Formats: sequence, structure tokens, C-alpha cells
Amino acid sequence: MLVDGHVLCAVSPGSDVGQPLPSPTTFYEFDPVTQTYTPEPAPNGASDPIASYQAIMLALPTAR
Repeated sequence: MLVDGHVLCAVSPGSDVGQPLPSPTTFYEFDPVTQTYTPEPAPNGASDPIASYQAIMLALPTAR
């Protein structure tokens, strides 16, 4: 959860039997008040070439 109450989400495309959480991972910011998702850039561009379970996030006390 971000300091403004929004939630940062890391998602992968649909799964299949051979690869349950395939890459790439894309990021969205969810606003619980308006119930909307806004695309956010990945650290390396539009998406990361990893599965979503590999996206590790840490909330810092400075909110950065």
C-alpha cells in the first residue's frame, strides 16, 4: 500500500499448464476510492521480463 492509500500491483499474463505465471510482469496502481487501475512503468521500461511472483517490493518509511 502506498502512502496515498493506493495499491501497487504486479501482474503477469494468463497462465497455462507449463508456466503458471509467465513473463512479462506489468505494474498497475489501484485506487480503491474510484475502483480504477492505472498502468505504471516498470523499473526497466513498460514491463519487466520476470514472472510476477519474482517482483519484490518494499515500502520505505520515506515513501520512496
